Amino acid sequence: MRHLPLMAAAAVLSFAGVAASAALTSASFQVVTAGLTNPVFVTAPAGDTARLFVVERVVGTTGRIRIINLATNGLFAGSYLTIPGIATGGEQGLLGMAFHPAYATNGHFFVYYVRSSDNAIVLARYTVSTTNPNVANPASALILKVIPHAQATNHNGGWIGFGPDGYLYVAVGDGGGGNDSTGQGDAAGTGNARDITNNLLGKMLRLDIDAAAPYIPPTNPFVGIVGDDEIWAYGLRNPYRDSFDRETGELWIADVGQSQREEINVQAAASAGGTHYGWRCYEGTRYTNLSTAGQPGACVNDPTGLTFPIYEYDHSGGKCSITGGYVYRGCRVPSAQGLYFFGDFCTGQKFTLDRSGGGAPVVTDVSALVGGPANVYSFGEDAAGELYTMSSNTLFRLTSTVALPDADGDGIPDSCEGPGCGSTDFDGDGDEATDADIEAFFSVIGGTGCPTGSCGSTDFNGDGDAGTDADIEAFFRVIGGLPCEL
Repeated sequence: MRHLPLMAAAAVLSFAGVAASAALTSASFQVVTAGLTNPVFVTAPAGDTARLFVVERVVGTTGRIRIINLATNGLFAGSYLTIPGIATGGEQGLLGMAFHPAYATNGHFFVYYVRSSDNAIVLARYTVSTTNPNVANPASALILKVIPHAQATNHNGGWIGFGPDGYLYVAVGDGGGGNDSTGQGDAAGTGNARDITNNLLGKMLRLDIDAAAPYIPPTNPFVGIVGDDEIWAYGLRNPYRDSFDRETGELWIADVGQSQREEINVQAAASAGGTHYGWRCYEGTRYTNLSTAGQPGACVNDPTGLTFPIYEYDHSGGKCSITGGYVYRGCRVPSAQGLYFFGDFCTGQKFTLDRSGGGAPVVTDVSALVGGPANVYSFGEDAAGELYTMSSNTLFRLTSTVALPDADGDGIPDSCEGPGCGSTDFDGDGDEATDADIEAFFSVIGGTGCPTGSCGSTDFNGDGDAGTDADIEAFFRVIGGLPCEL
């Protein structure tokens, strides 16, 4: 797999207020599917715009993954995967899922759950069935990591996702309890989040799951020096819902606070990692003064070497727990483009954060506009970048409340269509989508020339780059009767 450099220094803190008006217009969260059981995440394999996979945290004593048919918004019968032995207390359960970037060819996907036998966090790989694409093979489980988490049932983190570098990022909570005060750290008073030796709690991990165990990318920040090799960033309390901006590669980390501050952190796409976000000595930008003065590991009010959030908010008005979301990169709500969506679990408020102005982030309460669930359990994206949120039993999708322009009348909004694809009569003989057209397309792509002398352009998708994988994919979409762009 190709690995590119990822992540740069986090942005400068802003304790900006909530704006009175929003750039977001004509949008609402509308029901997609009801009748779910404790959904906490949705995702899809790259390029699969027909299905959406729903992670159900706890169903009895199991965790379950189901599939929604996006053409009908109905659930497929049965489950894609059911995992037994799931811990069901507090914030435990099946919490995360990520598809391998090459899922279409290798069938691998990854899950993050808390097991009942010892409350440990488990990262495992499964493989889809070889006979049914809507069912996983339960016997294919391969345990990649087990992280001890015996001290409490809360603060499990749970998000996993692949970065643009092809590595798997894993968000782990600080072990639970309060103030990270019962840590498994190697120095009294340190707690887990600040302890970087033999302690993966309160961290963002980065793994090369295509390498041999222990799956360590050679460019991780603590490789060859003091610190656990898996660690990408640390000083996190309970990172609850994180995401990559699919356009910029930035990593957004929403970290749930203790009792006063909720925070949003951002790593830019060229970061070398090793970022320390400050917990348990800082909750957002607030110094906690935890630990007894003079005790090993005691907090000191000195932010040197720490990275503070780009935005934080307090608990006024009943707010209590951030639910991180996504930068919208879909096409069906044009006014949402580039806005980061997040929510507060307790109040059910939904917010957008806009960084396009280059200064302090502008945060807008869009709750009255978008509606949606009374409590924001999570957010997710489908393969096309459309945004979802969920309650304890219902999935909602961000949807335009006005008809969008559709100049060609094909049912696909103009905002979802690119410059337009070429003709499937590629060889120019008057017959469309024939074997001869396919042969001519690849003849030109391969540099052997056009057999008829009147072939179309290999910039088939019209993006200005000829003969790319995107052109080949667009060619076969159109040949198969699908839209030029999905």
